[in-house]
Amino acid sequence: MDALLAAYGSDDEGAGAGAGGDGQNTAPTATMAALKSRILVNTAPAVRLEEKVHSRVIDPTKTEVTYNAPVEEMWSATAGPTAPWLGKSVVPGQRNTLNGFVEDAYVDAHSFESMHRMFVADGVTLDPTTGATLHRTVRKRKAPQVEMPAPASETKKKEVQLDAEGNPIVEEEEEGEEGAGDLPKKRAKVVWSPKAIFHAGERVDYMGRTWIAPPTHLKPSTDHECFLPKKVIHTWSGHSKGVTQIRFFPKFGHLLLSASLDNTMKIWEVYGKRRCMQTYKVHEMAVRDIDFSADGSRIISCSYDKFARVTDTETGQVICSFKPSEANAAYPHKGPGGLYPSVVRFNPLNHNEFLAGLSDKRILQYDVRSNTVTQEYDRHLDTISSITFIKPDRFVSTSDDKKIYVWDYGIGVETSYIAEPDMHAIGAATLSPDGKWFLAQAADNSLDVYTAADKFRKNNKKSFKGHNSTGYGCKPDMSPDGKYVVSGSSGGELVFWDWKTKRIFSRLRSHKRVAIGVQWHPIEQSKVASCSWDNTIKLWD
Repeated sequence: MDALLAAYGSDDEGAGAGAGGDGQNTAPTATMAALKSRILVNTAPAVRLEEKVHSRVIDPTKTEVTYNAPVEEMWSATAGPTAPWLGKSVVPGQRNTLNGFVEDAYVDAHSFESMHRMFVADGVTLDPTTGATLHRTVRKRKAPQVEMPAPASETKKKEVQLDAEGNPIVEEEEEGEEGAGDLPKKRAKVVWSPKAIFHAGERVDYMGRTWIAPPTHLKPSTDHECFLPKKVIHTWSGHSKGVTQIRFFPKFGHLLLSASLDNTMKIWEVYGKRRCMQTYKVHEMAVRDIDFSADGSRIISCSYDKFARVTDTETGQVICSFKPSEANAAYPHKGPGGLYPSVVRFNPLNHNEFLAGLSDKRILQYDVRSNTVTQEYDRHLDTISSITFIKPDRFVSTSDDKKIYVWDYGIGVETSYIAEPDMHAIGAATLSPDGKWFLAQAADNSLDVYTAADKFRKNNKKSFKGHNSTGYGCKPDMSPDGKYVVSGSSGGELVFWDWKTKRIFSRLRSHKRVAIGVQWHPIEQSKVASCSWDNTIKLWD
């Protein structure tokens, strides 16, 4: 500061002061003191002192706002990129391809030429905007219609007789039987509708309990030792065609549900008179798979009529009908026979949700309450053959593509999978009673075992062989105490193995045709039910 003020001093003033007398210079000192008091130097940068505005974005899908938002925010335009894929997916707004979203892009010359050549050669190409398969439309030419000459008997003119006045005489035809000369009438088309037929008389007993209520003497328990059955104690033969699946009533097993190729499902008594309680006619074609809900109040079934239906066990009323081909317009099925559900399973914790494995390699999660698809699991390459819940929130799926996938329920990405070169297609699977082991019926006539507790992997030291099930996918099962393993075979036998030693304990000649399904009673120690394509269901003890 002193150097700055000294630069404003005058040379004349300094010279005059030095010439005058005693050498005291008081005028410059007073001037610098006055300048110091008036000049202020501010070295801080210039800053605009304005209030910072914080703009928040409100989600348009929310119904509540937890703060007092101004009008500008409430009525502001929707922020974010556009979503052209909405409405094109099975689950709207999630994805339109296997791994995410694909936006429209420029098609290079090489791709265009390859698609054009494919269209010229085979008549098939891909739509570059939607990815749909396009086929060449061939117009069929109509065959020329050639008028054939009428027979001589028809071309012969009838002689006309005239009366005395010259008018033609008209002969009246004699009236024959009513409708003798009429054309056959077309039969009225019968409209099919699902229904249930109850065979047991009254639906409610004297105490007000419904017919599906378990008997009071049955107590669900698995703490008992099981034994091998030796003989047939009863045979049910109410189906007119082969039986495809059987299921015991959950926890109690006092009722047995069966599905057949005759388009029907039936529930049978296991105790007492062992009569048929109710027949469910909810499908127009053969029933492929069935399942009980956790409490037994609902039944889910799938059929070759391309429908999966949820039915009330007691009344037989259809609660929900699900047709996959109507729920996935973005992914049309191109295989022969159309798109149909091949396997269905209820959610163990919620009877309002179920999984449906389809013939086009996908698994759809369906909500009965909203009647919509809520999730899609798409990793397999062929028809889904089995879905097994190893935990309430985790399930395993198998397919004809020789792969096994493990999924967390509600998440469309697999947690793990097994695909080895020496693996075979798995047609059926089941879970051990303790939940630690997963049994898979392979196409090489072996029952393979996988660990299902922590890490899902194959147990190479344990495999059950000695039966023939190739081409059928016979469903295996285990005894409630985990001591025995049982499976059907193509020759109609029931084969029992010891779990520890893997030795065959017994073979029971059960059916005339393939024994497609077998299940151990959840409470009884030695009762086993089996079904076959010979139209029968047998109870063993």
